Order: sequence, then C-alpha cells, then structure tokens
Amino acid sequence: MFPEGYLFEDFEDIFSKVFGRAAQRKRRLLSILADGPKTVSGVASRLGVDRSGTLAEELKELDTAGFVTTDKGLNPETGRPALEVRYRIKDCYTRFYLHYVEPVRERVEKGLFSLSSPESMPGWDAMLGLQFETLVLNNFQELLPLMGLAHANILSAGPYVRRGRRGEGCQMDLLVQTEFMAWAVEVKRRKSIGVGIIDEVSGKLKRFPIRDGVTLRKALVYEGELATSVVERGYFDALIPAKKLLGL
Repeated sequence: MFPEGYLFEDFEDIFSKVFGRAAQRKRRLLSILADGPKTVSGVASRLGVDRSGTLAEELKELDTAGFVTTDKGLNPETGRPALEVRYRIKDCYTRFYLHYVEPVRERVEKGLFSLSSPESMPGWDAMLGLQFETLVLNNFQELLPLMGLAHANILSAGPYVRRGRRGEGCQMDLLVQTEFMAWAVEVKRRKSIGVGIIDEVSGKLKRFPIRDGVTLRKALVYEGELATSVVERGYFDALIPAKKLLGL
C-alpha cells in the first residue's frame, strides 16, 4: 500500500469533490454502513440521534452519488411494498477503503505501515464475503437467465430481512419475486462448501413467510469448491458458480 498509488488518493479526491463541506458527515454515514445494510433508524441508532428527515435525505444523496443503494422490494407475505428501506454500500472499493485504508492512512503517508499479505488484515474473510455478496447483487440481471428467469416479469429483487424475536427473524442474501414464484438466493464464499449449506438454508426458510399461491425455489451462488453431495441431494433448484455468473 503506497501513498502515491492511484487508489490510495482516489476515494478522498472523489468524495471531497462530490460532497464538499459535507464530506466528513457523509463519510461517517458510510462507515456505519460498511459492516452491512441498515435502515434509517439503524443508522440513527449508531449515530446516537433520533431518526429525522435530514438523515434520510443525506442517505438519499449518497444513493444518488452512487456510493450506496437501497433495498426495498415487496413483502413476500403480503405482496405489498416493504415498509422499511435498507441502505447498503454499492461500491466494493468504498467498503475496502473504509475498512482497511482509512484507519492506517496517516501511517501509510509517513511510511510506517507494512503488510505481509491481505489475509493478515483483521476480518479479511468476512470482508471478502461481504464483497462477494455485493458483487452478486450488483450483477443480479446477469443472474436471472441462470435461474430460468430471463423473460420473467420480475416484481422485486433484493436482500430480504424480517425482524423477529427469539430466533423468529429471517434473512436472505437475495430474494427475487415474480407473480407466482419466489427465489431465495443464498450467496456463499468459502474455500469448501459442504452439505451443511443445505441445513443452513433450510433453517432460514422455515421462518420465511410466503403468501398462498407462490412457489418457493432455492438457488446457491457460490465461490469455492462445492461438495458433490450438495449436487446429489438436489435441494437447490439452481447451483451457480461465480465464474459462470461473471462470464469468466
């Protein structure tokens, strides 16, 4: 990591030019989103302030500038628009910068920072998991034909979270909905992915609310070595390796 590197200065230059005097405040909002999507209320809680229209507007400005995006979609239980809008970082480099560059920026500029390998950085595997999920979400249009939905009328597509008490909540990396079908898409990056992924997803789906007349299907988008047993069990309706999604 070198101070004269293009990417080292890129974020600071662009962010300052876009937001000017408001850059510091906007960066704080991005830092809160760096570890995962949040609602306006969730961001307000992390800031220790009350939810306000001003805060919502600031998040919308980050959305307009392309740093974040919103996940809203339809409630699978009612078919109506979800009540909560969640904001998440859209740009992978922004998350990387906030996690790993900004905290050591001063040391890098003074030539005091050294790094043996990226894997030695704290939380590296979790970071790659988030980045892979973001990559899949940013390319979900390319995902649709691999799920047999190339010509389907998509009503909603985005991450899904339902709050619940005592383990009754439910979270899905990506939920794609048509009029008569809901696809629960699990996004997983691991060195090896064993049959335990089936138990993991089926556990989520036991808590998944779905309206009558809608068929639930499952897909796994993965990066890593997939165990033959996962294929043989036939649990997933679609198994999509990252290379196929990205055309590699």
